[in-house]
Amino acid sequence: MEDQNGSLAIDLGAKLLLEIQGVNAKLNSSFVGLVKNKFLITQMPVLVDFEKEQLLQHLYPENKTTVRYLNMGTVLGFQSQIIKYIMVPFPMLFLTYPRKVESLNLRKHRRIRCVFPAVANFDSKQLEVIIVDLSDGGCGLFLRSDQKDTLKVDYDDIVKVQCPALGHGPDNPMDCVVKRFIGSGKGMELGLKFSDKESETLKQVRNFIGQVSNYV
Repeated sequence: MEDQNGSLAIDLGAKLLLEIQGVNAKLNSSFVGLVKNKFLITQMPVLVDFEKEQLLQHLYPENKTTVRYLNMGTVLGFQSQIIKYIMVPFPMLFLTYPRKVESLNLRKHRRIRCVFPAVANFDSKQLEVIIVDLSDGGCGLFLRSDQKDTLKVDYDDIVKVQCPALGHGPDNPMDCVVKRFIGSGKGMELGLKFSDKESETLKQVRNFIGQVSNYV
C-alpha cells in the first residue's frame, strides 16, 4: 500500500516484525526511513533469547526477509532482501524496497478515511474536531495540539459527537466511548466506539459507509 505520493505507507518509528531466512525467531524492530524504489532502513532487530552472533551470520546480502507492520488497523507485509547492516554510528539494517505489499485486515468493520468537521462534547468541554475515519463500529477524531493540552481523556470516557454532514446535530449526536488515544506534536487522535451501533440515529452513517464502500 502506498500513500498519495506513491511512497510506502509506513510511519517513522512504526513497529516492525521481521522474519529473516535461517533465523528461527520473529524479531522486533522499528522503521527508520527509506529512499523510494531503492531501499528502506530499520533498526537492528531486538534480540530476545537469540544469540547476537548467530543473527549476524544471517544478515548477509540478498538473504530473504519478510517484514510485517500495522497501518490503520491492517497488518501489511512484504518480501524483501538484506542489502547490508551497520553497527556505527547506530545499529541499522538496510533492506531492498518492496515490489508488492499485501494486507490482512484485522478490523471487524471496514474503516473509511474521510474529513468531516464535527463538534465533540467531552463531559462539560466542547471542542471543534475533525472526523478522520468512519466504520460501522465507530469513528476516529483528530484534535489540534492546543486542544489536546486542555483536555483530559481516558479509556471508556463518554463522548457525544455532532456532525451535520452526517445528519447528526445537537439534538441527535452520535453517542461514543473512547477506546484509543494517541498524542503527537501535531495533536491527538481518538478512536471512538459507537455506544449503540444499531441505533436508528446511526442509520445515515451506515448508509454513507455503504455508498462509499462501492468506490474505494
